[in-house]
Amino acid sequence: MSSTDYTKFARGNTADSCALWNLFSSPSFYASSRAAGCYYCITRFVQYELFTKQSTGKGQDYSRLKLGLNNEISAGSITLANIEINDLQDAQVLARSRHNSMGEISSMLFARKSRLAFLSDDGWAMKFATALRDAPTVQSTPHLVGWLVYQNALTESGVAGNVGELASYGRSLHGRYELASEQALELCDAKDRPKSQGVDWTASQS
Repeated sequence: MSSTDYTKFARGNTADSCALWNLFSSPSFYASSRAAGCYYCITRFVQYELFTKQSTGKGQDYSRLKLGLNNEISAGSITLANIEINDLQDAQVLARSRHNSMGEISSMLFARKSRLAFLSDDGWAMKFATALRDAPTVQSTPHLVGWLVYQNALTESGVAGNVGELASYGRSLHGRYELASEQALELCDAKDRPKSQGVDWTASQS
């Protein structure tokens, strides 16, 4: 059984570019999370990685995603975090950050400063953030999937739809998402909670 506690998930998150693409590549996934009360912010470094650095995948072009993401930022649905240069001069971080991008570093440091969770799907970044002094809560999008399923905010068919949407952009997390869903459903069974009353956002978009 996973050590991830799918019964809990911090709703406020500072996301790195990897996690945000995984979240936003599936409009149904993003909609489910927002409907459940989750909110997201990104640093200027992540904004640069998302819009200026080349985003590639084996599936569709990212231009449509960038347009939609920019609209969310312009509307204030995803907020831009202000992080000062001094915040990035953490000796502990600079000494050990060779595996991490400035987007990841700025996100974990802002999360720590603002007491938000750090949302990432990068193994190096998650491990590094967990080891920080006064480390922020570290979460991932598979954790979010499991929590949404546990909260009856996402169905099994909805998870399958999310996986398909991500795959169309060359982003493959099907094993991790399906495992999170299965383990969350086991928790539902243990508590005799209903398993199939969540909203299937994928179906609503067809």
